Amino acid sequence: MTNSILMRCSAMWSRHLVLVATLLAASSLAWSADDLKVYAAISLTDVLPSLIKAYQQDPATPVAERSLTFTPVYAASSQLAQQINAGAPAALFVSADLRWMNFLTDKGKVNPKTVMPLTSNRLVVIAAGAETTPSANATPSTKAAAVSRGKHTKTLPAATVTFQPAWVKRRFCVALPSVPLGNYSQQAMASYDWLGALRGKLATVENAHAVIQFVQRGECDYGMAYASDAQQFADKVHVVSTIPTSRHDPIVYPGAVLSGSAQAATSQRLLNFMYRSPKAAQLWKQYGFAPFSKPD
Repeated sequence: MTNSILMRCSAMWSRHLVLVATLLAASSLAWSADDLKVYAAISLTDVLPSLIKAYQQDPATPVAERSLTFTPVYAASSQLAQQINAGAPAALFVSADLRWMNFLTDKGKVNPKTVMPLTSNRLVVIAAGAETTPSANATPSTKAAAVSRGKHTKTLPAATVTFQPAWVKRRFCVALPSVPLGNYSQQAMASYDWLGALRGKLATVENAHAVIQFVQRGECDYGMAYASDAQQFADKVHVVSTIPTSRHDPIVYPGAVLSGSAQAATSQRLLNFMYRSPKAAQLWKQYGFAPFSKPD
């Protein structure tokens, strides 16, 4: 008798758990249909919300998409690509280099016909503190007053290299070679033959924003960062030198729609807006990103 009762209770609980699991799955599907995830390089943290807002305010945007929830997910491009390859629910991917976009293309995770080069960037050497007093060898553009985070008005110095590895007393901060910024930085340092002079002083950190944080806190004397990040954190760091683009591969931010995404049409429209819209071009520039140009 006792065993029979236990068996009936067990069956009831099993049916109950199946029902709960079904309801949770349905709830998850309903939630995801109203939430479009954009997996984006961490250096896009500031500009992407403004681009999404501009898209939703654009008269050409379908009415239903003006209230849609777009959820950015930020990390190093390498980390995001690995997550997407493992099945993360991204609808749109924006990388900070072509290498990780090609990785997902080869894996069949993104639609290669949708890949678009959205913007570019510059490499700079940074030091701690906002620049309030220009150095003696500063160019006219370098002498522009430092701005606080969010004002987006600082002019980038001309492509010159005044930095010397001998200035580093403790550590020089770079991103890991596996992430786009670290890869570009390694190329630039190798082209100047700095790697030998900096041997034993290089500190490798997780991503682009970690470089800013280590320099800002004084844990590194200098660091190699994106110009856009140096601008966004201009109250914490300042640019010492701008690396000529001829010293590394072109910095390209490609975007693409994920293969088989149920939100492919909306993702494509947002991608087109970021690629072609005059408003998007204005925002890219405002946040310190660079148009494509010949190497200097």
